[in-house]
Amino acid sequence: MNLEQQKIELINWINSVNDKVVLDHLDSLKNATTVAVPEKIMELLRISAETDLSGCVEHTSVKDLLKDRK
Repeated sequence: MNLEQQKIELINWINSVNDKVVLDHLDSLKNATTVAVPEKIMELLRISAETDLSGCVEHTSVKDLLKDRK
């Protein structure tokens, strides 16, 4: 599922939520994400999202990644 599809699904789900507690949690999450994540990390996430995956090395653990460096 791509990002746009995921957003649409979340919007549709939020539209169907009738529980004020859930909406309050979503609102606090919205407010927390803009303040809690440092700008440098956001910059790295943006760079990561724009990076072509064809040149990336896939790994599942640090041991696997370091094994190739020997």
